Amino acid sequence: MDISRKQQIVEKALHIILNKGISSLTIKNIAKSMGFVESAVYKHYPSKIAILKDIISYVSIECEQVLLRIDLVKKDEKDKLYCYVSEWSSLYTAKPYIIPILFSKELFKFSTDITDKIQQILNIQYNFLNKIIESGQNNNIFIDTIEVNHLRLIITSPWVLLIDNWFYLGRNFPLYEASKQLIDEIMKLVKYRPCS
Repeated sequence: MDISRKQQIVEKALHIILNKGISSLTIKNIAKSMGFVESAVYKHYPSKIAILKDIISYVSIECEQVLLRIDLVKKDEKDKLYCYVSEWSSLYTAKPYIIPILFSKELFKFSTDITDKIQQILNIQYNFLNKIIESGQNNNIFIDTIEVNHLRLIITSPWVLLIDNWFYLGRNFPLYEASKQLIDEIMKLVKYRPCS
């Protein structure tokens, strides 16, 4: 197989996802954007699902690298949370096509393999963040009267909404700065308060 041609197909598919949405990702549209006939794409990929699987594998590697960088931070849990936000904001800014891949409900209808892989990527992120939060609760950085999974939702849900707005409103404001400001406000709610 010609790896470079497969990479070109994946790149065109990512371009389509970013600019037109996942629903516009078809073999016909990929071939058209490359100046090929459809059979040239089929030579490398038997279906759109196969292309999506390669895309999700690529996204999975990107996500693993982000978590590895965050894991290297040797600071307290509050700083790790800010690092988490910073690293993801940087990735989303540099590679915004990751957002509709991770957060789109459209992908879940294509195949159970795709659904399972996306869920695996998200669960790794959730578990990673849960460890930061739980450690922060144990070290009196985060409030400890809220269960870890719920506290993760309190922290991440407004942030995911911010990311969604940033993406779908044209990526016209600096995501990292907006994310940091939001996390500053969220920290006021979730920081540890000793009983008096």
